[in-house]
Amino acid sequence: MVDISALELMGLFESLDENEDKIDTHKETIKMLKADTKAQIKAFAESKEAKIEDINDSYKYYQKRHHKGEAANEDFFTLCALIDNATEAENEDESE
Repeated sequence: MVDISALELMGLFESLDENEDKIDTHKETIKMLKADTKAQIKAFAESKEAKIEDINDSYKYYQKRHHKGEAANEDFFTLCALIDNATEAENEDESE
């Protein structure tokens, strides 16, 4: 049998409950911040007559470069150019 007193066990569980409450609070904060980010992007895109998806994608690229320290890389741009060329060719074929 394990040597645990009811008082020790209850103390542990009360501590864990406090952590869960803190986690719930942070989850709510995260939801509010994400909603604010989404609203800012939407307002910016609308004011500049840009697509929201384009602003989102640009922001992801910014995060990658700015926060993760990843330098612009020639291979990345080469791959993007290949995708652009391939999709443009597909779109031209479909319109004919």
